[in-house]
Amino acid sequence: MHNTSFNFVRNDIEHYPISPNAWALVALEAWRRGLQVTIGQDWKFILSSTDKSITFKLSRLDGTDEAKKSSQICSNKTKTKLYLDANNVPTPLGYNFKQEINLTTILQCAQKLGYPVCLKANGWSKGKGVYPFITNEDELKKNFNLLVNHLNCEDICLEKHILGDDYRVYVVGNKVVSALRRIPANILGNGKNSINELIIQKNSQRKKNPFLKNSLVNIDSEIQDKLNSSGYSLETILDNGKCFYLRNKSNASAGGDTIDVTDSISEKHKAIAIRAISSIPGLQHGGVDILTEDIKSDTSNTTVLEINLAAELGVNIYPFSGTARLIYKDIIDFYFPDTTKVETNSINNWYFNLKTPLGTLKNKIAKTIEIPPRPAPQPHTTAKS
Repeated sequence: MHNTSFNFVRNDIEHYPISPNAWALVALEAWRRGLQVTIGQDWKFILSSTDKSITFKLSRLDGTDEAKKSSQICSNKTKTKLYLDANNVPTPLGYNFKQEINLTTILQCAQKLGYPVCLKANGWSKGKGVYPFITNEDELKKNFNLLVNHLNCEDICLEKHILGDDYRVYVVGNKVVSALRRIPANILGNGKNSINELIIQKNSQRKKNPFLKNSLVNIDSEIQDKLNSSGYSLETILDNGKCFYLRNKSNASAGGDTIDVTDSISEKHKAIAIRAISSIPGLQHGGVDILTEDIKSDTSNTTVLEINLAAELGVNIYPFSGTARLIYKDIIDFYFPDTTKVETNSINNWYFNLKTPLGTLKNKIAKTIEIPPRPAPQPHTTAKS
């Protein structure tokens, strides 16, 4: 373990970048509350109080047999569905195919499920290898060729595509702490600007967001295909008020919008998300991906697509619109409840220097680095008149 005098800084975000997954904000909150923070390689960090230590990798738990088991389950979409089904959590009907993947069999299974269907890689993340809303056999053949023959995926799922809006619901313990609607990358016509110009304008908005600035709308073959199938081109001028979806999948990493709806989620949807997390042995916090027609209604049908135990926190902390949800505080509240009494309002603009230790670890100068404790806040004094 390497301990060095990395100075803390006040209100200097340049020393505290929005790291992958925003995991560092969990470590920062722990440091502000007086916990010991040790940073390791491979995005691991250890938080310690006087009576316990908890290891995280990115935003998920690590270092225990239970954490390893939950990770193995959630990294496999098919295995996750088995646990959800066993706990009466609604999930889409589907099939899993491995190794010698036969297109003929997949086409037959699609007929049994009924179109539309969704084809996706079983163990990949961030929307990679996901082809939703496939409406016919020709589309299925095309996407199968992309997934299996071009991306070389050897473990795929075919599911019934469920209609509804896409939500990421974040659960910590037995509490829903955030709900976010995820909308596919889109533009809104104004009768003046071309589609290409509207995409540039949309990216200008995203660049102002500390998290979404790293996930711009990139014009690729998927967007080009979407334009072509709609009879549009990049030079098309959309009518005023016309919304055009550039993709089918709604991931923020693919340019999707993220809208906070935490205050609107119904008790039914909260209960389903909490039950989904508790269905996975050893899992106590994570993101639940839900499809529903109305997140506000207790009568709306709900389907859980998957669970992400290393869900990105940045989408909730920096949504495209709506209230920021500081999930890193909820995580520390849950695992270190005694620290909820620590008053941090006066030091909420304090950061420890993260860039230097990350550089030290990257260069393999040390395997772990212990961050010095935060200084004690100076007592507030009132100036004499």
